[in-house]
Amino acid sequence: MRQLNERGVSRLEHLEVLLVLSRHPGRTFDGEQVATSSTISRAVVEETLAHLHKHEMLVLVPGERPVYRLGPRSELPLLDLLRTHHERDRIAVVNAFYSCNLESLRSFASAFRIRRQP
Repeated sequence: MRQLNERGVSRLEHLEVLLVLSRHPGRTFDGEQVATSSTISRAVVEETLAHLHKHEMLVLVPGERPVYRLGPRSELPLLDLLRTHHERDRIAVVNAFYSCNLESLRSFASAFRIRRQP
């Protein structure tokens, strides 16, 4: 997980999008295709795809609309291993992700914090 975190995979959405794409490493995907293959909204998926491309995890395929595929530096063996564990025990993978990324954990936890209205 630390290896992915160091490569720019700083949010759980980043990891989940990579896991979707790693099912078919040679195939290209657009935001809508990834969104329908996951539980993430299309807007977040498109933002995530752009982020992962910026960090060289994905390659942008030339064309009319943004289409991506896994890049040569995508850590495919690690993604295959994580995907296998994710399919068996998603919670363990999420816990491992957050244990290596405390800032994301704080951000995730703050979403559930009850705030008083002034």
